[in-house]
Amino acid sequence: MPGSASTASSDPRCEADSRIHNPVADTITPSPTLLTTAARDFVLLATAVAGLLFGIPTDAQQLERRANDANHASSTFVYSDASGLNLTFALNAATSTGDLCFHMSAPAAYSWVGVGTGKQMRDSLMFIAYTDSSGHGITLSPRIATGNSEPTYTASKNVTVETSSGMADDQSTYVVDACCHNCTTWSRGSLDLMSKTAPFIFALGGGYATVSTSPAASIERHEVFGSFTMDMQQATSDGAGGVPQPNAPNGTYVTSGASLATGLKQDNNYGPPLHALVMCLAFVLVFPFGALLLRVLESVKWHAGVQIIGFIIAFVGVASGIYIATMYNKSKSYSSAHQVLGLLLTVALLVQLSFGIVHHRLYKKHQKPTIMGRIHKYLGPSIILLGIVNGGLGFSFANRSNRNVPYIIVVVLVALTFAAIVFFKKRRGNRRVKAPQNGGGEFAYGGPQTYGGAAPQPYDAVYGREGGAIPLSHMSSQASMPPPPPYGARAGTPLYTHENGSGISREVTPRPMV
Repeated sequence: MPGSASTASSDPRCEADSRIHNPVADTITPSPTLLTTAARDFVLLATAVAGLLFGIPTDAQQLERRANDANHASSTFVYSDASGLNLTFALNAATSTGDLCFHMSAPAAYSWVGVGTGKQMRDSLMFIAYTDSSGHGITLSPRIATGNSEPTYTASKNVTVETSSGMADDQSTYVVDACCHNCTTWSRGSLDLMSKTAPFIFALGGGYATVSTSPAASIERHEVFGSFTMDMQQATSDGAGGVPQPNAPNGTYVTSGASLATGLKQDNNYGPPLHALVMCLAFVLVFPFGALLLRVLESVKWHAGVQIIGFIIAFVGVASGIYIATMYNKSKSYSSAHQVLGLLLTVALLVQLSFGIVHHRLYKKHQKPTIMGRIHKYLGPSIILLGIVNGGLGFSFANRSNRNVPYIIVVVLVALTFAAIVFFKKRRGNRRVKAPQNGGGEFAYGGPQTYGGAAPQPYDAVYGREGGAIPLSHMSSQASMPPPPPYGARAGTPLYTHENGSGISREVTPRPMV
């Protein structure tokens, strides 16, 4: 009934019950303005929290980045060496193209300059610059390192060098303005553009300057190296990007968005000089000296001892050479004349040592020459000569051709000294061979003996001052001597008897043949 319905609807309790039992009908709808404001505040709050937690740029940062795109957003690292000269690296990364554009400058006193991504050399993408063949321009080489050795040029990365690059007017500074296209990723890694502490490494080359237009030219070992980090969010732009411009009012570059240099180390390249010193010592001094001892002292023991020392020194040099070969691209393939000849000489040294030992044992046992002894006799001097030649090839291979002049001078002086010693030794020996004709028995078979009754007399007493008749009676006893024993006769066995001047016979025993 209508009255009942009206009464029920006007009862406050009924209204309360209807709210309880019909919640949907009782829902309060907020105004559209209030909903929009709350949603926006929530989104802003969520964005700010996400930016703090995950490094996501906020709207303010995005606006600042877009404002800086006109001047190419960048982070800049500056390192001052001990001389107060600066290495500068300013980087811009473009998200739309993946290009890395940078300004890099460094003192030309170093043979090259390089900056790479990552915490270590392995898998790092590096940008290495050195002087071109003209001496006024710059060669920029993108390289990837596989370890702590010379990085290898990669042709898969295309770099564009701007005309502003080159040597400074006073030839004191490398200046490189360039872009590496699509270089935020490479075969062995990538660059995190959202990182505020992206790791980088740098190095300055030592030794002789690298002068070449080839991007694959060999470079010397670094003299100084270290690491730093960069804020890639600051360095990244949404637009095309470009080479960063000076960020200081006076038109220079100052550190911005980058850490100071850490892990600085002064490096030394001791390997090649040690290899050269050891090998020259072995082939120019020790081996020739061992051969000289055999001819001057006629001592097999001294000869063998010195030559074994030479073998040890030479193999230390070979080991150092093999290690050095792993450090440089041009030596990893073992295709150079110096390396090929060096390996052949190493094998020849092993053969020479083996033949010498075996020949000596067989000779002591059978008292007969051996074919190995003949090979040993001629192989030794050949090894020494080729080893000396290989030393000159080594200096050229190491880009030290100017060292060949003093090297040749030392070789000639050593050769002349040893030749003079051998010459005077032979001359002295020839004089001793002639001595028995004047009455001496020093070179008679079996050692010093006196044949005949009278002792040898002085030259004046025998020949006379006026050059009279020459009596030969003191040599008459030699005519009655039988011939010497055959070669290889057993030592200690009497072969014949000899009657001396007093009429007493005694056994004559030959000396052992060694």
